[in-house]
Amino acid sequence: MLGSILREPKDSPTEIISNKHYLIGLTGGIASGKTHIAKYLASQGCEVIECDQLVHKIYSESEELRNKLAEEFGLDILVNGNIDRKKLGELVFEDKQKLQRLNNIVWPITFERVKEIIKKSDREIVVIDAALLLEAGWGKYLNQVWCTFVPKNEAIERIVARDNVSKENVKDF
Repeated sequence: MLGSILREPKDSPTEIISNKHYLIGLTGGIASGKTHIAKYLASQGCEVIECDQLVHKIYSESEELRNKLAEEFGLDILVNGNIDRKKLGELVFEDKQKLQRLNNIVWPITFERVKEIIKKSDREIVVIDAALLLEAGWGKYLNQVWCTFVPKNEAIERIVARDNVSKENVKDF
């Protein structure tokens, strides 16, 4: 499967964000190599938008987002007026409905920021690194989608090494 083309690249996305950029979506499971690939592409001159980092930045910068999340999930997720990502995660990651509500709030704001970054980029190729790229419905804006795959046991080994945790502490993902 390595290097397989599952679908021919599109000359033009279904919906246009930018006519001057070639947009690649990079997605895949936890510890599947997305960050490694993104760093390599950045070293080759691509603009790389790491959505996890972008969301963390939005959490700290966007009062609108903080207010929406506090309204939806309660004031307990705020510490000194800021989103406590750990508390929010504990609240939503075991409940698919709450997770979907979180995504419905965060994704549109994140997508607006992604579009701003793309429009300002002077790079020909822009890579959007997002674990939930397809779930967010962003595929229609991209020329290509690259998906990383790794066997579950290898992903667990990578998480153990990266996060310095035991296998027992790696939750089902």
